[in-house]
Amino acid sequence: MKNNYIFLDHENKYPIIFNLNVMEEIQDAFGSFDKWAEKLKPEDDAELDIKALKLGMTIAMNEAIDMINEETGSKTPMLTEKQVGRIITSIGLEKIGMSIGEAVQDGTGASETSTQEISEEEKKE
Repeated sequence: MKNNYIFLDHENKYPIIFNLNVMEEIQDAFGSFDKWAEKLKPEDDAELDIKALKLGMTIAMNEAIDMINEETGSKTPMLTEKQVGRIITSIGLEKIGMSIGEAVQDGTGASETSTQEISEEEKKE
C-alpha cells in the first residue's frame, strides 16, 4: 500500500493513507465508514461537515506519518486537527476532496496483481 501525498506547494507535501487502521478509527468516530463519507458529500444543499473532514484527514495523515516514521526511523510529529484545518484551508476543499478520493481508492481496492500473487503463493503451499 502506498502513501499518497497532498501538495501544498513545491516544497511542502503531506502524506495521507486510507488503510484498515484509518477505516477502523473512522468507524469508531462515526459509526461506519459510509456515514463518514456521507458527511463529506452532503445532499440537498446541506453544508459539508467540517469536523468530519478535519477528523478523517487527521486520522489518515497521522497514520501515514506513523508508517513513514516506522519505515525510516524518523520522528516526524503527529498533526493536530487544528494544523490539519490550516492545511485544508491552504490547499482548498476541492483539491482535498480529490486527494481523499484517490487515497480511499488506493487504500480499499486490491489490484489484480496482488490477488494473483497471493494465488500463486497459495499454490506453492
